[in-house]
Amino acid sequence: MDPRHFLPVPIRLRHSRADFLERLSSVGPLCLRAKNLAVELAAMTDPGGAMLSSEDACWFPSSGLSFDHARLAGVHALRAAQLTRYPGVVELDFVGERHPVGFAIPPDGASALVKLVADFCEGECEHERLLEWRSAIVQQFEPCGCCKASIDLKRAHADAHPLAPILADAVQGGLEFHCRVTGKSFCYERFIQPAKIDLNGAITVNDMASLVILRIDPALLHSVQVGTAVIDRETRTVVRAHDLLGNEALVLSLPGDEHAQAWRRYCAVAGA
Repeated sequence: MDPRHFLPVPIRLRHSRADFLERLSSVGPLCLRAKNLAVELAAMTDPGGAMLSSEDACWFPSSGLSFDHARLAGVHALRAAQLTRYPGVVELDFVGERHPVGFAIPPDGASALVKLVADFCEGECEHERLLEWRSAIVQQFEPCGCCKASIDLKRAHADAHPLAPILADAVQGGLEFHCRVTGKSFCYERFIQPAKIDLNGAITVNDMASLVILRIDPALLHSVQVGTAVIDRETRTVVRAHDLLGNEALVLSLPGDEHAQAWRRYCAVAGA
């Protein structure tokens, strides 16, 4: 199927139907993306039809995603301009979240996406209307004039953020992190062994096959703390980062404590 001929406008899906999330978990391999104010995590995964739920929470255990079902405000299927080869993306919008959680379906899953949209279609929604609806469920982040200049400067010098040398150490040493990106309504967890790092306007790392990508906005990630913790009888180094609004946005951890002292020095030098 030519993806250019599918989803010319967004489609609202009947997410309140009892079987919708189970069907979504069964569409096959996909790219799952979650983003908060300062951090974005995307990974190729296959939910494998595994979905667990309670009265308020839902889990896709094989993909590392959990979310507050009670805060799910709407679901739309649409084309993503930056994913021209993909026939579409199913986006879950939550009350209070600035960005939807996206399930991008690759070409091999086109038929499954077409059937999902056909079975759960509620109606068309023009792009402008979708943007208006989204702006009504969350307060947009608008920095003041003086902060905008600081934001531009920090993005231009992403290498000055303490996470830049921390992640560079991971690339050089072949370290594997457990990575957790959280919002008010979701938690997305993956393992990533950074193999490449890019500091052009953001801090971006991906693994060797580019199956997992972590992107950090150095201007909006305000503070970084490095500590150690004993988890399941194992000592781990834990890196916690909060955004400008004080919300925990990212947690990285790995076994051992041999890197903790050096990484604390990076934070001290950067004033984080």
